[in-house]
Amino acid sequence: MLDTCLKQLEAGEYRRTKTREVILTILHKSAGPLSPQVILAECHQAGRRANKTTIYRDLEVMEKAGIIRRVMVSDRSQYFELTERGHHHHLVCTACQMVQDISINDQRLIQQAKDIGKKLEFAIAEHAVEFYGLCRSCQGSR
Repeated sequence: MLDTCLKQLEAGEYRRTKTREVILTILHKSAGPLSPQVILAECHQAGRRANKTTIYRDLEVMEKAGIIRRVMVSDRSQYFELTERGHHHHLVCTACQMVQDISINDQRLIQQAKDIGKKLEFAIAEHAVEFYGLCRSCQGSR
């Protein structure tokens, strides 16, 4: 998976840098989307001394190359995840801001969206579903 991402980066005529490799490795190992701040901290833990500007610049490059996608949650926080994980949805902890990937069978949701779009004459291009609540750790601390 990581090799595919790196080849896609190079195919888009973007440089393959050590920091980009580390970012992709971090996202590959993650169970869900990560914020730029978490990515920066994990880069430092991995021994890569990148700064905030470099992380944001590299995330932008990888997004343009189609390797990662930006996930926006309701409070306008930005997270990033690998695009190759396909379409899925998220659980968002309102206490610690953890975002976790989940898979659900969308068929009824997609049909309802089509019906609504048809009724309201609205061409739906895509959808995102996030469920908000408390993760196991935050439930235990309350």
